[in-house]
Amino acid sequence: MKTWIKTTGLMVVTWVTMPLALANASDEQTPMTLAQWLDWGVQYNETLSAQQATVDAMRHRSVATQSQMGPQVALRSELSYRVMDKADFGRTANRLELTQALYRPDLKARERLAQAQTEELQAVLARKQLSVRQQLANAVLDRFEVRVRKGYLIRAGALLADMEQQLAQRQSLGQQRHSDWAGLQARLAENQVRLAENQQAEADVIARLSSLLSGLSAQQRLTLRHATLDWQTSLKVISSQVPSDWSVSASDPDWSQWVQAHPDMTTLRWQTDQTKAQGNLARSLSAPKVEAFGGWVYNESDGYFYDDMQGGLGGIRVEWPFYRHGEQDARLASARSEQQALNRLRHQRRSELMAQADRAWHNLRSQQAVVKASNTLLKARKDRVQALSQDLETEQGSILALLTAQIDEAAAHRDRQLAQAKRLRQWVALASALGRFDLIQGAEKAL
Repeated sequence: MKTWIKTTGLMVVTWVTMPLALANASDEQTPMTLAQWLDWGVQYNETLSAQQATVDAMRHRSVATQSQMGPQVALRSELSYRVMDKADFGRTANRLELTQALYRPDLKARERLAQAQTEELQAVLARKQLSVRQQLANAVLDRFEVRVRKGYLIRAGALLADMEQQLAQRQSLGQQRHSDWAGLQARLAENQVRLAENQQAEADVIARLSSLLSGLSAQQRLTLRHATLDWQTSLKVISSQVPSDWSVSASDPDWSQWVQAHPDMTTLRWQTDQTKAQGNLARSLSAPKVEAFGGWVYNESDGYFYDDMQGGLGGIRVEWPFYRHGEQDARLASARSEQQALNRLRHQRRSELMAQADRAWHNLRSQQAVVKASNTLLKARKDRVQALSQDLETEQGSILALLTAQIDEAAAHRDRQLAQAKRLRQWVALASALGRFDLIQGAEKAL
């Protein structure tokens, strides 16, 4: 009997050396860093592709606006036959004209407005990229946490099954209370419920990932299902990107400088530029427009029409609208009001982003303490399992106590990984507040 107990105990001890991830080893065939996941988000999110196409279209329209300041060539040609009271005659009229804008403040204003609109759309694209990165990073971390919990539940279920065998043996010898058996059955049933819930949560998060990465091919979707988060390398990448003064400074970083590059702030700045350009456009409506022109004319109707002529022409053309019945004042007033509103929004958004960055920073520093404590707890749980294993080898310990300790160790292993995931999540929150995902991806990849 003692030999059987000792052998069984040694079999149980083997759980100590098994990594928690072995419970779900088939899902860890393709480790990917958080930066690699985010690269996929930029490449395979179709919403971003559509927004990029919108930006490209606006750039082409901006170029078209700029081209109006260059030389323009036009041909007007007419071939007609006229039936009049006194005579019927044919007529041809041809005019080839070259024009060059000399003073067109309205075109300059429209050019600046088109540039501001293009840059605003580019900033909107950056905002959407930031949003996709944030959503994707949180979805990846959600799936990582789901799989960590799944690994724990599978391992705990196996240990509870071993415990069930031990209790059944002891109960047959009259050495175990029925209440202990009932309590264990309840724990096994609860474990099955949690596994079923975990399976649903995993399906939900995979659906979210598929939605965010809608441009993936069928083969890439298969890779997606087997990919896992390499959190250790991800944290190393972040450590290499963090500014050195953040770690050595006793005070918090000056977030007012960091949030200026956030896409929300950039969008508001370009919207402000648009209102200025609209004001300039309003002023230009009553300004003179001067252009030079030259060309060649050939009109022929056998003397029946007044402008029969052939030859060249050239000169300066001036157009000056003196009065527009208050239109300019109304447009200027509208532009000033919009600019004031945008300045307030920019100040408000800046304060919000600074508060978000500060909160994420303090949460990150607090989470580092949690990670340290979870490492200490895991070591203590491992030491207890080792001690109970040694007691069992000397026939002084309890297999049930060892199994319970191993479940506690698995829980500590789970909590340690979840603490690291939460640490990564706080980095994502900080990067989102600053608009600086180069902290996670590296400077080149986050552009």
